Amino acid sequence: MIIVIQFVVGLVFGFGLLLSGMSNPEKVLNFLDLAAIPSGGWDPSLLLVMAGAVGVTFAGFQLVRRRQRPVLGGRFHLPPSQTLDWRIAAGPAIFGIGWGLAGI
Repeated sequence: MIIVIQFVVGLVFGFGLLLSGMSNPEKVLNFLDLAAIPSGGWDPSLLLVMAGAVGVTFAGFQLVRRRQRPVLGGRFHLPPSQTLDWRIAAGPAIFGIGWGLAGI
């Protein structure tokens, strides 16, 4: 049952990426091209998608913090520390650099 739920969550996530246009490299490049702001070529629509994702994630974490244990697991796997270190910044930076080099 857990595998089926994970599969459905993955399908919903993938559908959300397609619906928002985040799977379209041209749309993503138009969002990342900040130099096009003065000419009007910048596409801010993905900013709304990211804001929505942050809002849903924030609400989800608030729900998680109120529960004693997860619905489909034995315990929560939350980070033990809330401090930022170089590893937390390096991972997304490497991902972003690779994403940019690949032309996405």
